Amino acid sequence: PFPVLREVCPYYSFCEENIKDNDNLILVYPETIKFSQTMKTSHIYLENKRKSATKLDVDDIEYCLCEPGLKYGRRYLEFILESEPIEKNIIIGLSTSRTSYQFNNSKQFFGFILSDCQLVFNLNDKIEKREYGCETKIGDKIGMLIELSRSEREVTFYVNNVSCGIAFRDLPIEKLYPCVSLGFPGTRIGINSKIDFPPMQ
Repeated sequence: PFPVLREVCPYYSFCEENIKDNDNLILVYPETIKFSQTMKTSHIYLENKRKSATKLDVDDIEYCLCEPGLKYGRRYLEFILESEPIEKNIIIGLSTSRTSYQFNNSKQFFGFILSDCQLVFNLNDKIEKREYGCETKIGDKIGMLIELSRSEREVTFYVNNVSCGIAFRDLPIEKLYPCVSLGFPGTRIGINSKIDFPPMQ
């Protein structure tokens, strides 16, 4: 049955499990990942069935998490830049659940600052950065390959289907939410989680 499933739904995935003799393996159609209506600030407006997010006002960098969260498994999704990524106004990444959606109150966040070709991450309540990736522009598609197993917990970013390399390893063993942070009013981004996995490098 696997070739048929691959043809119909090329983004099937299942997490690493200890499967014993005579156990049944059931492939479950993965949920569509969309922007969350509740895990965001009131300054971010969602439309297109929660597949597009727009920053309405104020210049503060604010989060919008996606749902469902992921703890194990392998998923690939793309963010479509509908605004120019300038001056840190678009950051894409993963976050644990939070009560505050302000960037300055970040906790357990792992992101890609598109305008600066940098990664930003929180370690022990201290925000750190390092160089990563390439320049991006409006219209680009930023892929995020999330691989969460018992032995490997990492994320890789892609720009127009070209890998930028592994961005983060040893992610926390808890539920992680794909997310974006948006800065300037009018900043807009789309999401698509029903796409093929990227080509192997």
